[in-house]
Formats: sequence, C-alpha cells, structure tokens
Amino acid sequence: MANDWTDIWLTADQQGQRFMDKGEYQRAAGKFTTPESIGAALFLAGDFAGAASVLGRSGSAEAHYNRGNAHIMLGEYDAAIDAFYSALSKRPNWLEAEQNLKIATLRQQALAPAEDDFGGTGGQLEADEYVFDDTGRVNKSSNEQVIDAADQQLSEDAMRAMWLRKVETRPADFLAARFNYQLATRENVKSDGGAEDNDD
Repeated sequence: MANDWTDIWLTADQQGQRFMDKGEYQRAAGKFTTPESIGAALFLAGDFAGAASVLGRSGSAEAHYNRGNAHIMLGEYDAAIDAFYSALSKRPNWLEAEQNLKIATLRQQALAPAEDDFGGTGGQLEADEYVFDDTGRVNKSSNEQVIDAADQQLSEDAMRAMWLRKVETRPADFLAARFNYQLATRENVKSDGGAEDNDD
C-alpha cells in the first residue's frame, strides 16, 4: 500500500532521488527519467559501462564530462579523452574537465606500449636470454627492480577508487574536496618558489 501512495504523490524523479539519498543507486537508476540522473546513479552503483552508455544519449556538457569519468573508470582512455573534449567544446575553460582531460591523457600515455625497444631494432630482434628471478623482486646480480604485474593492477584499482571517491553527492563533500585541492595547489606553488596568493 505504501508504494501505491509513493507512486501517486511523488514523480519518478523524486522517487529516484529518495533512493539516491538512501544509497540505493541501482533502484534510483530505474526510477529516474533523464539520462544525466540515470547515468549518475549507475556511476555511483559501479555500473560504469551502463553509465557511459546512458550518458551518451545526452548532449549536455555535464553528460559528456560524466561520460568521460565513466570511461576513465573502465580504463577506456581514448573514449574518455573524446568525452572531455566534447564537454569542453560545449563549456570552454571548465577547470574540472580540463584537469580530467589531462589525467586521462597522462594515464593513456603511461599505459601505452613503447613504440620501440631500447636497442632501436623496432622489435626485429629478441632478447638473447630470458632470465627468471625466483625471488620475484630483485635480480641480485644487477640490483634491478622487478615490476610485479600485481603492483600495476593495484595502482589501476587505486586510481579507480580515487575517481569513485571524486563523485560528490553532498555540497559539503564537494566543498571540502575543492578546498583541499586549492590548498594543495597553493602549497605546491609556494614550494616551487612561485608567487604566493594574497587572496586569503
């Protein structure tokens, strides 16, 4: 009976917002009617592919921005870069979109395979010998550090967790994150010997 009254007195978007407030993001996505709201709910639910797909139906700058964030979470940096460029074409000089574009570009470059090997042979020659390190960490003969694939995965997971935390649902959280960012930026400028801000 309670659901009947809810359906009568609240719009679908109001019902969706109630589910969002409770942290029931999948249920919220099922109630919302706009691509932006559905995409935000799916993003918070961890359905990044669904969020990117739904947000692609909207042409707003915010939808492109959020679609870029969803592609980042999926590790689809080319699509993320395209989405951030689309957001910036609709809303030029948008600081957050510019920052996310830079992050996506740097992640894409960091994960791109090398164009050439160190020997300059273009991949035509292979290694003379394959040596396996039984300890898994350091080659004792040359002090070379071995990169563990699990470490790379952890950094990718950590990066995704950072992006997920970046999604703000309350104005207080947004402002706290914003002030922390500004403080960190100001401290970096001061430590680099740059000019100090006097707008404190």
